[in-house]
Amino acid sequence: MVEYIGYHATETMRVYSINHKGFKHNHGWLGKGAYFFDSNDQIAKDWGRRKYPTSAISVFKAVIKTNKQEDVFDVRNPYSADSLLFAEERNNIIEAMKAKGVSYNKSARDFDALIFNKIKEDYSKKIIIHNTYTYVETQKGFPPSHVCNGTEICISDNKLIKSLEVLK
Repeated sequence: MVEYIGYHATETMRVYSINHKGFKHNHGWLGKGAYFFDSNDQIAKDWGRRKYPTSAISVFKAVIKTNKQEDVFDVRNPYSADSLLFAEERNNIIEAMKAKGVSYNKSARDFDALIFNKIKEDYSKKIIIHNTYTYVETQKGFPPSHVCNGTEICISDNKLIKSLEVLK
């Protein structure tokens, strides 16, 4: 059993919809899915305030569980088997594009998402977890850091959420 406690910030007006219909799966740099901050409600709040500066913010606390370790693709350690597989898949895609004379003109974030989505599909991964840097309000106006300040979880199946509550 693998379990994570994830925090997701959104506009308060969306709470009812999420409680009744589940999370909408957006495209982010970890691929398509619902995004959470691992064990850190404060960074979720900070992200929410930055994303929705004129709206009231609510933060969900979710218990995310899977019975199979194989569902998880964990790239927090650059020397892990999952990180090495990511690098291999990335290289394979680049080589295939070069062979076809195709260039890439989108963002690095979109390219990573393309690779993560391929890995989810080819290897039946339902959870992607990685350390990231998230802008926080107190650092507004300053450049981002390359040093991670949190961990993000992207899930591709809402059934992995075993409990959900809105923090007060």
